Amino acid sequence: MHYSRHSTDLLLLILTTMRPLRSFSQRFLLVATMAFLLNSASNGLVGSYLALYPQLVLQHFQLWRLVTFPLASPGIAGMILLSMSMFLFAEELEQIYRKRLPLFMLGLTGFLGVGYTLLFQNSMLPLIGAEHLSFFVLTLFLWSFPRRAVEVFGAHIRGDVIILVSSFSFFTFSLVDVLLNKAPFFGLVLQSGLGIFSGLLTVFMYLQAAANRRRK
Repeated sequence: MHYSRHSTDLLLLILTTMRPLRSFSQRFLLVATMAFLLNSASNGLVGSYLALYPQLVLQHFQLWRLVTFPLASPGIAGMILLSMSMFLFAEELEQIYRKRLPLFMLGLTGFLGVGYTLLFQNSMLPLIGAEHLSFFVLTLFLWSFPRRAVEVFGAHIRGDVIILVSSFSFFTFSLVDVLLNKAPFFGLVLQSGLGIFSGLLTVFMYLQAAANRRRK
């Protein structure tokens, strides 16, 4: 799979403008970007070892695939969405949820990986990409900080505007890719839907726990 030089330059620009790697979201973005670039350089070979194939998990016990499939990014649109969600929004969320945010993300990935494997045991259609994590973070931020502005290369823009525009652009690009290149759409819908639902559920549980503490 080949990507344009401009796309690669954009990802490298995001990395070079990051502050020192002090948060989980920054470290995860660094690892994901390195995996993306290696996958691009190897023409998809690296991604083939990271993607989730249910048959390989069940028959050959390649269990690492249950949690590595987010690093097998299928395209530049998904990688840009992940970069934006980690770079602009996840670090803010870590100030509230602290070490629970990485646990939420790992648990969500494991749940999706195991569920996909059990539901599609005989399928060789891989599950790839981190859209579930991207939309989990975006949904969580949208409900936690509905009107907070974030800094984008020196300009302060409301987070909800960025999220809505970027989400619309991502789904539009993905739909065009499906129509023109017959790209798989089921996994994208599954991941995005689960990420949004999990973000809403996390906010609800956090607010419920806060209300219970106030009653005490």
